[in-house]
Amino acid sequence: MNSKRDLSDLILQVDHEIALRLPQMEEAEALFVLVEANREHLRRFLFWVDYNRSLDSSLTFIRESLEKASLGEELHMVIEYQGKIVGTCGFHQIDSFNQKTEIGYWLAKEYEGRGIVHRAAKKLIAFAFCSLGLHRIELRSAVENIKSQRLAERLNFRFEGIARQSCKLPSGFHDMRLYSLLATDSHS
Repeated sequence: MNSKRDLSDLILQVDHEIALRLPQMEEAEALFVLVEANREHLRRFLFWVDYNRSLDSSLTFIRESLEKASLGEELHMVIEYQGKIVGTCGFHQIDSFNQKTEIGYWLAKEYEGRGIVHRAAKKLIAFAFCSLGLHRIELRSAVENIKSQRLAERLNFRFEGIARQSCKLPSGFHDMRLYSLLATDSHS
């Protein structure tokens, strides 16, 4: 990947139920209501939840997401399931020079157990390797987040080690499990 690519008009149709697309400014309220309804569920493993306390927070997130996507620096997409926003999936800090990024995601509690994040992440990973020319995708999970670790394994990420106390969550510093997937690995 030689240069940054404008990702601001990207829509990925995952299957007949799921699409990934950039959030729109007019969806800020719906996104904030979703976070608010899932606050306790999400805050255990996501540091940003405690900073998202108003509609302005969601507006800022969307504005920055669109700006960073237009610069090819990050890619935060909403997960649309049967026409309804149910979470997000995306890439933090797309490093064009080293051809790598880190994937992150969250899903409303009521939609867990349907394979939604698995299908969305699988599509996004294929896009990263095939269309963005990335070589490495990292996934970090708090050691207590068993569901995220299972997802990493289902997506064929390889466990590389534990970064001690590398993430500050509402409950304090947590060890993080580091996983990676390379373009040369099997992605079945």
